[in-house]
Amino acid sequence: MVSRSVAAAVLLAVVTVSCTSVAARVQSTPESQDGARVVLPAGWPAARSVWPGPSNTGVPAGVVLHAPVTNDPNYSVAGNSVIVSRPGVTVSGLDIQGELVIEANNVTIDGVRVVDAVDAIPVLVDYTSVTGPVTIENSDLSGGSGPNCAAVVGYTHMRLLYDNIHDCAHGVQPNGDDVVQDSWIHTLDSAADAHHDGMQITEGSNIFIVHNFVEDQQNEVACLQVGADQGPISNVVEEDNLLNGGGYSIYGGALDGYPGYAVTNIKILNNRIMRLPEPGAYFANGGSGGPVTAIDDPQITYQGNVWDDTSTPAT
Repeated sequence: MVSRSVAAAVLLAVVTVSCTSVAARVQSTPESQDGARVVLPAGWPAARSVWPGPSNTGVPAGVVLHAPVTNDPNYSVAGNSVIVSRPGVTVSGLDIQGELVIEANNVTIDGVRVVDAVDAIPVLVDYTSVTGPVTIENSDLSGGSGPNCAAVVGYTHMRLLYDNIHDCAHGVQPNGDDVVQDSWIHTLDSAADAHHDGMQITEGSNIFIVHNFVEDQQNEVACLQVGADQGPISNVVEEDNLLNGGGYSIYGGALDGYPGYAVTNIKILNNRIMRLPEPGAYFANGGSGGPVTAIDDPQITYQGNVWDDTSTPAT
């Protein structure tokens, strides 16, 4: 996979990523002292006060979905795929039994269902053509447990909010200028020989992962994974997420002796890690191997992360 460039979006608010509350970050504008920053759409909401789950992610109750049509000017249909190539449009209310491809800037996808058991990336934000924000919200996004599914959603300039993301090897693969917030990522059950991550970051910069519920029932890799094997990674914040399962709940990104690219300014802050006997937890130590690994690097800050059942440090 080639490296993706990260372009500044137009008319966006800069939000600091210091250790202040999520609400304070969303409402503030100066760049943080540590150099990490996340570019959010103006008016982006603060995180909700409750964890994401089946009742508050995905297509809202009462929304009536319909199959894509061939005469809608906001998108085109090619086989089972829906392609959005017109900048600035909103696409809503679709039931897509195939791939959703976004090729234009300033697109909003709101209240759609995507089920694609054939393609590698069922919801593809095309990094070769998109240089500005794409918002995907209130949507149910599924890899259909297809054997080819690499990640349900990827790659750059994504703004994911209130989404239900499931049934693939990986949930989300953000590769630059991405925000994933208040979403439920779960049921990582694709090809039997694939490794599984709720969130897989292999390259990119300015990635903000906040207040999601990430579940990995598999006993391999991580709920949140940073691993710079495709390119350098910088300015990543993973904060205030609820994590359940994985080989480790958190894979921090330190090289640990194997070849890879540099990681810079990785913040892993104030996450909560589930463990047995907490109801719904998969493993006794967070992940099957423990709560965290690969954080032994001065560029990685691991702070305020606790066990969900006791609020004591998870190390």
